[in-house]
Order: sequence, then C-alpha cells, then structure tokens
Amino acid sequence: MEVGREETEESGKGTWKHAAFHVATTIATPAAYAPLPFALASLGWPLGVTSLVSATLATWYSSFLIASLWKWNGEKYLTYRHLAHSIFGFWGYWSIAFFQQVASLGNNIAIQIAAGSSLKIYCRPTYACFEETRGSKSNKSTSHFPFPLRNRPAQLIFTSIFMVLVTLIAAAMPFFGDFVSICGAIGFTPLDFVFPVLAYLKAGRTANNSKLGLLMRPLNILIATWFSIVAILGCIGAVRFIMADIKNYNFFHDM
Repeated sequence: MEVGREETEESGKGTWKHAAFHVATTIATPAAYAPLPFALASLGWPLGVTSLVSATLATWYSSFLIASLWKWNGEKYLTYRHLAHSIFGFWGYWSIAFFQQVASLGNNIAIQIAAGSSLKIYCRPTYACFEETRGSKSNKSTSHFPFPLRNRPAQLIFTSIFMVLVTLIAAAMPFFGDFVSICGAIGFTPLDFVFPVLAYLKAGRTANNSKLGLLMRPLNILIATWFSIVAILGCIGAVRFIMADIKNYNFFHDM
C-alpha cells in the first residue's frame, strides 16, 4: 500500500539516492531473470554480456533520474502515476497506469509459473490503484477514477478476482518466455527506461549552461529513443513467437 503524504512528511528519513537504489533493485524479479539464459544463448557471449551490462547501467542511471524528481515542482510525489500526472498531465497519469498494470499482471503470472506465489510485492501497482478508488471520496483532488469502492467486501472481491485471473492465465500459458517478453516490452521497458529520461527532460532539470547538462540531454534522448525501439521490436518478436508456439501447444497443456 502507498503511504500517505502527511505520514511520509513525518517519518521519511531517506534521501533520493536511497530511493534510486530501491527503484533499481525492484526490477530484479523472477520475471526478469528467467529469460536471461535464453537471451544470452541467442546473442552469444560478447553481445549478450555487453547488452546485459549496458542495460544494468541504464537501469541505475534511469533510477537516479526518477528518484531525483521525487520533490519536483515543490511537492513530494510518492508514485510514478502522480509524478507523470504532474509533468505530463492527464494522459501521463493514465499511460503510466496502463504500463504498470501490464507489468504487474505479467510479473504476477510469471511468478505464479516460476514460483507459485504472487500474493505480496508485485501486486502493489494494482492494489494501489484499487486503494485510490476506495479513497476517491475522501480525497477528490488526487483521484482520477470515476467510481468509488470503499468497503472491505468490495476490496476482498476485487483482490480475489484478480488472483483467480492471474492463476488462470498462468495455468493456461504453455510458453513462459514469450509471455514474459511481451509484458517486458509493453510494461517494464517504458517504465524503467523511457519514462524516467523523458520526465527528467520535461521537468527541465538538465542544466543547459554546464558541461554535464550538455552531455545529459543527448544521452537522455538516446536512451529514450533506443529503448522505445527495443520495446517495439520486443513486442513484435514476442507476438511472432507466441503465434508460432500456438501451433505446437495447447492451452492448459500441463494441467
């Protein structure tokens, strides 16, 4: 659950650098690690290791950028969605919400397949959206949802339906790697690489009169462009592999 603004003002003692390390390490999930052997085997050692190291450095860099915006524009932003709304407006909020739900659903399905448990950490974006709908009446200024659900029975029903859906899809999917790839391309790549650098550029944090600022601007544009291409190609490739695998596998094959 996301912590309220007032509570964070009183109890938060960490710095934006602590937040950056936390953001970077949250990507270390079974869904991220599981396809690595296949990726390295396909790319070969030189290109595979180079890609892995480059993506790691880009992850750390993007994490520092997004963490540095936590107090942008005179306010503290505790979620990607509210930061995106502040910087990009209405469509920024809903774009990030969409990417988060794809990443959350894909991660939970992958964990159900790989480990059989997805009840805690990786449901947070979905549960956070639900909590915001429940609190929409008491905090209309920060609500972006048209329908309120504010009682525990509704919360129980919603979370139960979500977990049943995740388990059902996990049981039906016979091609684990392909499904993780498409969720990574649509969910993780925009959130982890594209959004942080675009938000940093849009917020105007890059100093134009310094050598570092002159270096960061083209670097941010390069990262956003490159990983946008990676996301598009990854999505196309994942869909292609899924279509090919459907010919050889049946849904619920292992049940």
